[in-house]
Amino acid sequence: MSRKPVEFSVPSAHHNLLLILLVLLFHHPVSIGYVWDDTLLIELNPWKDSLSNIGFVWTNSLWSGIPGEHVNHWYRPLMGTHILIDQWLFGDALRPKQWMNVVWFTGVVILLYRWLHSILDLTKEQSLWIVGLLIAHPYSVELTQFIAARNDTMTLAFALGIPILTQRPPHILNHVWVALLLFCTMCSKESGLMWVCLLTLPIYTKL
Repeated sequence: MSRKPVEFSVPSAHHNLLLILLVLLFHHPVSIGYVWDDTLLIELNPWKDSLSNIGFVWTNSLWSGIPGEHVNHWYRPLMGTHILIDQWLFGDALRPKQWMNVVWFTGVVILLYRWLHSILDLTKEQSLWIVGLLIAHPYSVELTQFIAARNDTMTLAFALGIPILTQRPPHILNHVWVALLLFCTMCSKESGLMWVCLLTLPIYTKL
């Protein structure tokens, strides 16, 4: 069975609606201080203040040098790099960093909408309902309010892009992009490979 190529068109009104619901109704930043893991990973982070620590970030655990449990167990260098860039751009300001979480979550819901419609062959209305429920679910607020949870949305955004790209006609640039997305997925969180397998599985069940 031949694969149906996915057209990358300008976002539809459905996408715009999702963005409006996401930003205005449920996910605008509300915290006035660092909470939970953010206190350790961001506020008390000893290496976040200098971009020269980029080498340290890519050769150590995300929690290296930070008080906490299992400090040597989590290799997430892309998340660490994002923390460095956040600090360079925004300093100690909390709100812009939370808005960065909203941007990543927005990317995830748009890509999820595309994945549901193009990979699972759901209608646009069905895809919109599913993504809308995800946006409104209280659990998803953690993904935008906790900066430390950004590695989850980063992982999902990169992983969702892989099956969408593999539906396009074979081309060397598409292969390069898939490889790059896989690398970014694995460097965002350890569970990235699992998400790639789960999200690409529906493609091969159609063959």
